[in-house]
Amino acid sequence: MIVNDNIKRILFVVFAVVLPLTIILPFLLPGSGIEPRDNRALSWASRIIHFLTSPMVLLWLLLFFYEDWLRKRIDTIERAARWRIVVSVIWWLTIALLVLVGTKFFVVVYRGSEKFVFALINFILLSFFVGFCLLYSWKAFQYCCTHSLRNIAAACLLGQHTKFLRAKEFDKAYAALVKACEIAPDGILLWCGLAFFCETFRKNTVEADRYMARAAELLTTKKSSSNSDKACYLNYLGTILYERGEYDKGLEYMKQSIDIEPTPGRISSYEKKLAESRDKRRET
Repeated sequence: MIVNDNIKRILFVVFAVVLPLTIILPFLLPGSGIEPRDNRALSWASRIIHFLTSPMVLLWLLLFFYEDWLRKRIDTIERAARWRIVVSVIWWLTIALLVLVGTKFFVVVYRGSEKFVFALINFILLSFFVGFCLLYSWKAFQYCCTHSLRNIAAACLLGQHTKFLRAKEFDKAYAALVKACEIAPDGILLWCGLAFFCETFRKNTVEADRYMARAAELLTTKKSSSNSDKACYLNYLGTILYERGEYDKGLEYMKQSIDIEPTPGRISSYEKKLAESRDKRRET
């Protein structure tokens, strides 16, 4: 959905590199030979920027950890709204930090400093780090601006469902998916996914048929139904029928979904099941 764990690891690595360098470099780098100017206004500006930057960085880090903690626990619209607020604050706070870093460097340049080389490298490192954070937070901020709270909550629940499924906690996976369908009842993908889960893991064909019927009803009544929704429904329908042993019918529906939206995953799944059905026919 929203957040990539690999990007998160890169962010921590960059932070772990940049922070020690900003502390060590002043003791290693020689002066630049630029004589500092005695300007009280610039001196006060530098102190104010430093005074503002430290608590803002601390607040940003706290919000970053809180955002990650909250996102993994979103199961209601209220929590989704809180997460949206936190993401927005992080976005604007990151912009403010980038502005402060740039302003501090220009103050140093105009005022002059015996450690100009350090200030330049420090500016480059911090700008790189804050700029990377800005790109990172932009994805979450853009997602919040383009998706409703219902869709955000449902997407987070879907992520929890996947996590529970990998851990083989099937009851929790089922509960998370049911709640996602309740929060976003117009989500055709969610109902199809719930039907497939009931068919595959709960071995309950009655539930599976009921949820697929709900998805079919949405497909015919929902005004904003897209080709992607139709392809999704046909792919799940075909997969469920294939799992029940209706190979030809299932493969036909899967092929129809590929004709509408030929994604690599669907093509790969179709080809795999087509080969399996041929092998089973040869055995019989």
